[in-house]
Amino acid sequence: MLNIDESFLDYSCNAIVIMDHYGNIVKINRAAVSLMKKYLQYNEPLKTIFQIDPNFKLNVRSNSFEQQIQLGNVTKNVHVFQITHDKIDPGFLVIFKASPVLYDMDLGSFLDYIDDAIIIVNKEGLVEELNESFHRISGMNVNAIKGQNIYDLEKKKILKKSSAAILLRQKERMTLRTQYSNERIITWTGVPYFNKDGEVERLIGTARDITEVINLEKKLDETEKLKNKYHDKLSNLELSIGRADIIFSGKEMRSVVDIAMKAAKTDSPVFIWGESGVGKELIANLVHNLSSRRDKPFIAINCAAIPANLLESELFGYADGAFTGAAKGGRKGLFQEANGGTVFLDEIGEMPISMQSKLLRILQTNEVKPVGVNKSIRINTRVISSTNLKGDQLRDNSQFRGDLYYRLTVIPIYVPPLRDRKDDIPVLVEHFLKIFNKQYKTNKRYSKGLLRLLYNYDWPGNVRQLKNIIERMVIMSDLEELKEDDMRMIDFETKDDYANSDDGIMITKLMPLRTAIQRIESIIIDKALKQYGSIIKAAEILEVNPSTLHRKRKRGIPAGDG
Repeated sequence: MLNIDESFLDYSCNAIVIMDHYGNIVKINRAAVSLMKKYLQYNEPLKTIFQIDPNFKLNVRSNSFEQQIQLGNVTKNVHVFQITHDKIDPGFLVIFKASPVLYDMDLGSFLDYIDDAIIIVNKEGLVEELNESFHRISGMNVNAIKGQNIYDLEKKKILKKSSAAILLRQKERMTLRTQYSNERIITWTGVPYFNKDGEVERLIGTARDITEVINLEKKLDETEKLKNKYHDKLSNLELSIGRADIIFSGKEMRSVVDIAMKAAKTDSPVFIWGESGVGKELIANLVHNLSSRRDKPFIAINCAAIPANLLESELFGYADGAFTGAAKGGRKGLFQEANGGTVFLDEIGEMPISMQSKLLRILQTNEVKPVGVNKSIRINTRVISSTNLKGDQLRDNSQFRGDLYYRLTVIPIYVPPLRDRKDDIPVLVEHFLKIFNKQYKTNKRYSKGLLRLLYNYDWPGNVRQLKNIIERMVIMSDLEELKEDDMRMIDFETKDDYANSDDGIMITKLMPLRTAIQRIESIIIDKALKQYGSIIKAAEILEVNPSTLHRKRKRGIPAGDG
């Protein structure tokens, strides 16, 4: 009779059960638990051997004997020994016989509990074992592969290029990457097992799905490039008053400049609003360059141009390892970069509500907390902000925090549109013409008729549009003197406003009908988008499908009826 210590049982690959002479189970090792779960679907603790097999027979007259045990529909051979045990005397030790192949019973019972795909191939290439994770990862039918020869599967094109075949041919441990028809990217590691003669007996291959890891690496790389791009652009946005002359002659802009000069004497927040293209950034730059901070950085930030998920780290900075993809050693935020100087928050109305609350705290405390840092950093940065939103939008708490609005508008500056300060048009035309004559080495001048046309136009794009029109005419006109026709031929957006025909269309030259239709529709689409600022709203007004409008606008194809 054997004297046995049960502590070693969990180290055995064989399934082992210890019971008393009545069949009550005293100990069942890990391999046996896995075996029961596999064949009996039994999750509760087993109390007697008869729960496993009601017909199991105990031979109390023999010290050891062999017999069979029924596990569900499967019959297994076991060896039974009489033993002495500190809890039972006498008792029985039941050992389930292992298959001569190491992976068959004991190893196989674990395979389906492993997340990685596993394949076992013998030296002839016969697939002896696959687990369920192989199907999940590769998308291939396990039953169609198990028991088949991998080389035959390659010939039948069931497998285009078998990783197992490659690994088996190499006869050494190696790792390779492959992609299955389900677009999953898999990394395979093959480990060969050799017999006593040094020949490969079989190969065990394990695979892991790294598709998401690869995709994440690509996204992180793209995000880092985008972040660096925005950082470089924002770092280069320092302006000086000598490069940002404010050209005007009318009383409207004189009033704006007077307020800006008064604001420059203080460190109070300045809030500039007005339509796009009126020159809000020039006013912000003027305030900075006339202030005591003129020798410190002026950093302009377009809140609408930076993705929301990057805005916080760009503004406030981040610590080393604050998030995946963060630069080693961390990075200062733009508020810290501008310390002692000015931060210009352009298009602040596009800032997410969550960021607005953090900005409000900075204005109240003069402290900034980088992402991933618990301690706040004291800063001395002036804030100038701007927006093209209207007053009712700014006071709408669903879009812009009211408390932040009042905090920012200590000194409000409204920049009127060009149509409300037309006295500035002649001096602006003169200024831009001088710039572009120098840039393109020309000597263009304008006619009185052209100046009258420019003066009477409504300028929905404001000073920016005027500047672009002058540059286009300098480039496109073949004559030294710029005239009305030069503007009509190159600026289709303005045709309805200065045309002298009843239907609002001026024909200056003949062209193919298809080209004319394309140009007219392009004008209408652009005008609708500028007026409503939304593809969905523009499509509704033009009575076309939004996706069609977007696609054809992107390709430069007429929208038609969509």
